[in-house]
Amino acid sequence: MLFPTAFAGVVFRMRGKGYWGVLLCGVCLAIPSTIAFIMSLNSVTFLLPFKASFLILWVTGLVLLTVAIWKNWFGSNRLFSMLLIYVLLHLGLAGAMIRVWDGLKIAAADSPMDDFARIIKQLLSGARFIGQGTFNDIYPAGMMLPAIESDFLLAYAIHRFGWIIFLVAASLLVAFLAAAFSKCLRLKSVLAQLVSLSVVLNFTMQTILYILFNLGLAIASPLPLPLISRGNGFILVNLCLIGVLLSTFRTGRFVSDPPRAKRHVKPWVTG
Repeated sequence: MLFPTAFAGVVFRMRGKGYWGVLLCGVCLAIPSTIAFIMSLNSVTFLLPFKASFLILWVTGLVLLTVAIWKNWFGSNRLFSMLLIYVLLHLGLAGAMIRVWDGLKIAAADSPMDDFARIIKQLLSGARFIGQGTFNDIYPAGMMLPAIESDFLLAYAIHRFGWIIFLVAASLLVAFLAAAFSKCLRLKSVLAQLVSLSVVLNFTMQTILYILFNLGLAIASPLPLPLISRGNGFILVNLCLIGVLLSTFRTGRFVSDPPRAKRHVKPWVTG
């Protein structure tokens, strides 16, 4: 969860380095992403959020690189830089998937997330727009889903209070994230834009994965909903990220950007 912010610093450090800077940023993104991807296939660690970490690293890193290339911070051709990043990185990911294809098949066949997804879909199928829904099982919903106060909080809230609670929560989250993205793009400092964008993208991916998981789409083990779900470690990390984000928003910069070198033009006529 802290890597996207550190990666923003790498992108800033490679500013003006041309294609070498783009390539080095791609390597710095590919290595931890591949490690997280391979770890997510381990049957022992499948319930740990390695797959969610991979998705956050991959998506956040690609967005940061795309923004940096589009704003010409590397000083290279935009089209060739985009091709360099998107083609090479995805070829590298495809190569990693081929190497661990047997692990992919085992993970798909023995995924414990399928049981949770089935229970959530059964729970939401009886939900009403307002009010408590029905749950056709011999055990109550609170016993069928572990950690309803954290990982499955949204699904249980929909069952208990109706879909209206989902609409309200989703509207508030979308409004907050939209305002945060708008603020990021208005910052003048290059490093401030990269750091703040990495934090907001991190929160966005956490929120999307959490909501999808609570709607029965178990593509990865969920990370806690920022500042709402229980989890001391995750809350501490998210509080640190929010501190960095608020500091950047308050001052308009993280550190001062180094001044560009001035070009001295020799006069045509010397006296």
